[in-house]
Order: sequence, then structure tokens, then C-alpha cells
Amino acid sequence: MAPVAGTAGARTGSDGGLGRPGSLGPHLSGTLPPAYVMRCMIGFRSGDPSVQTLIHERVASARAGANPTVIGRLRSGWVVLGDSQHLRGYCLLLPDPVVPSVNHLRGSERAIFLADMVAVGDALLAVTDAIRTNYEILGNSDPALHAHIFPRYTTEPEPYRSGPVWNYERGLRASVPFDAERDHALMREIFEALGGIGIEEPGPIVDV
Repeated sequence: MAPVAGTAGARTGSDGGLGRPGSLGPHLSGTLPPAYVMRCMIGFRSGDPSVQTLIHERVASARAGANPTVIGRLRSGWVVLGDSQHLRGYCLLLPDPVVPSVNHLRGSERAIFLADMVAVGDALLAVTDAIRTNYEILGNSDPALHAHIFPRYTTEPEPYRSGPVWNYERGLRASVPFDAERDHALMREIFEALGGIGIEEPGPIVDV
């Protein structure tokens, strides 16, 4: 499987690259506009006072079957494909219910979230040409728990290959937005690779 689309030789992900409300399903096509992806990178805030962060918004749209980036429901929350796919296969794990940080999870909840996060990394190693996965839990722009799971490739150019994803220029990170039609096959492969830990199919397709 090719690890990248777009500009040859470079790969990355985006901070807060989660997805947008829309329609869910393999028959759909569409992309996230670069301006939207850039908004996510700098910490987009919803105008709805009931939505506290972008993470809350994305989890709400996943529950409603209105988030086209949803791969499936794991034990701890939703695994989604990132808004930016310059690093092919970049995923996030969004807890449901949303909590401020991993430190707010207790006992088995904490263990399950971290195990699900690593399972997504295992799936990416199985279905892409990645040689490793990077895991990051930040929450600085959107102060709610969400885990970034980045596949990393030998074909990444130096000095990016040996550094964190955030070393890539912001414009480069936004250069390959999520596309529902293009990315459906990869999402399905990730879903099937996660079958061993009890992933659930996304909800019914809803147009909003």
C-alpha cells in the first residue's frame, strides 16, 4: 500500500485533524477544504455553547452517524482517520465519553484507552508500509483527551524522518486532506485489522 498521496517524498499529520460533520459511508466522495484543516490545526472552537471543544464536537457527530472519518467504535471510544492524510493512515482515538485528559481516566478505563491506542498502531503496521507508529497525547489546542497515532515511513525525507511529525511545515501537513472516496478502502482495512479487539461498525448513514 502506498504510504502517501500528494507531494512526493513527504509525509505528516495535523494537530487536531479529526474529521468534519457530513455523511458517513463508502459511497460518498469529498474532501476536507484546506482552510478547514488549517482551522483544526490552530484549535477550532465551535460556536455551539454546548460543545466545549473540537473533540466534543467530533464525538457528538460520531455518535450521530455524521462524521465521515469514523472507522469504528472501540471499547474506549472512536477511532477516526485524520483530516490530514499526508502521512497515509494517520488516525486518532477519541474517548467516549470525553474527558479532559488521560489522567482523568481511572483504573480499567485508563488501561483500555491506552490498549486501544496501541491496537490502532498495530493495525496501521499491518495494513500500511509503516516501519513504526508514533503516539502522542497533547491536548494543548483542544483541552480534551485525544490520541494521535502516526504511521512513519522509511521514505520520509531527512530530517523529517528522524524527528516528530510536527517538524513538517504546516502547509505541507494540510496538503493532502481526508477524502471519503479515496480513503474508504484504507479505512476498511484498518477496521478489519481491529476486529480482534471488538470494533463496532459505524452507525447508520445520516445526512446533515
